[in-house]
Amino acid sequence: MLFLYTKLELEVLEEAKCVSKIMFCSMILLNMVK
Repeated sequence: MLFLYTKLELEVLEEAKCVSKIMFCSMILLNMVK
């Protein structure tokens, strides 16, 4: 399945994963601070 993706699409997917992880972690931190 992965080989169907172009390199650019894979890079976009990786960036999206990183962004979602950062948002998830920041939400947890905000909830801990409250």
